[in-house]
Amino acid sequence: MDLDEFLFYEKKKNKDFLDFEFAEKLGITRHHLSNLRHGKFVPSARLAYKIYIATDKKVDVWKMIIKYYEKKDI
Repeated sequence: MDLDEFLFYEKKKNKDFLDFEFAEKLGITRHHLSNLRHGKFVPSARLAYKIYIATDKKVDVWKMIIKYYEKKDI
């Protein structure tokens, strides 16, 4: 599952779930979280690990990295 999917399903499950609270839990801004969701930034190793743990290992952080580099067309 990618980060965007995770956030979508969390919002469906829990009406009180807020992006900015999740971003705070990770130690980043809501804007940075949005950029990660859309593949505009690649997470550092530390942030990738935080995302992996904060999502109960549901988010495949490799997908995030691949999504970023696919857009860069290297």
